[in-house]
Amino acid sequence: MGIIVAIGGYNFESVVDEKIKTPIIIDKTILSLMDKATPNVLFLPTASSDKQSYINSIKKIYKDKLKANFDVLLFH
Repeated sequence: MGIIVAIGGYNFESVVDEKIKTPIIIDKTILSLMDKATPNVLFLPTASSDKQSYINSIKKIYKDKLKANFDVLLFH
């Protein structure tokens, strides 16, 4: 059986700019719950459609910094 973890409520762009360190700790902890060397992450933007720059920030964290497989499900 798989694990689904939902998170939200912080500014990923601040993390990419390295203004905030705590969310990376949270993200590393969540990824450690997966029993995979390269976990899968699916980002679901808000219903109002997040800006591409915001999506790119999240991708930079999960794919580039945390080495996870990253994908986005767009609703538009």
